[in-house]
Amino acid sequence: MAAVFGAIAIRPFFREVFTQPVERKSDIRGMVLRFGVPYGLLRICQWVQGFSERFILWAQLDAATVGLYVAAYQLCGVPYMLTLAVYRALLVPVAYQRAKDIRDPGQLWAADKVLLIGVAAYVVFGAMALPVYLLLGAWLLTLLTNADFVLPATTLLAIATARYMQSLGGVFDAFFAVHQRMANSLSFRLVGGLMVVPICWFAIQEYALLGAALGVLVASAIYILVACFGPGGCFHLVYAARREALALARSDGARKEGS
Repeated sequence: MAAVFGAIAIRPFFREVFTQPVERKSDIRGMVLRFGVPYGLLRICQWVQGFSERFILWAQLDAATVGLYVAAYQLCGVPYMLTLAVYRALLVPVAYQRAKDIRDPGQLWAADKVLLIGVAAYVVFGAMALPVYLLLGAWLLTLLTNADFVLPATTLLAIATARYMQSLGGVFDAFFAVHQRMANSLSFRLVGGLMVVPICWFAIQEYALLGAALGVLVASAIYILVACFGPGGCFHLVYAARREALALARSDGARKEGS
């Protein structure tokens, strides 16, 4: 299936290359190297961050515990995955449309403002869902599965908080994509992928199933801090775009007043 999908998806790239005028050189190869290759590696690192803890649970405990964890993991992730999907489907395309030329800081800052609205909405609505799992999580698990899958309320809250933070990392990934800095994103995700395994391993040793949620929560929080405030992180990209856009706007205003 992957080969069929790849064969179909690559047709527009060949059409783009072979229909270009002779005097106009296509940048498809450069786009693949700058965006495509880092993005493919990025997805591998994201998979490690998103699924490694269940394999560690299986290795240290048993498959039945993994089943309990995965059932709660899926239930607790519903509002966050839906919010992330809406963010990617509605706001990220608008950001791409506003940042057609990444060399224009005004366009980048306009795109960043859209993404920042999405971050704020996710943080607020995601936090509102956490008390629901603390109060009604056991009832929801019983309703959708059966009583055998019910976990303590504090464990469900920990899993929900971990999913909240995990998806928040996905929200910030859009900044790297819009700025076409996938290599930056890859470097942060690589660190996150390497970090989540030992953290979850030791957390599960100490706290069993609860440790899986705590490990994901801690690893996701550290990843967000590094991806936001590390060198080349989201904060630096947004701050640079805003600063350059405002400087350009002041320069244009001064030029108009002078004329």
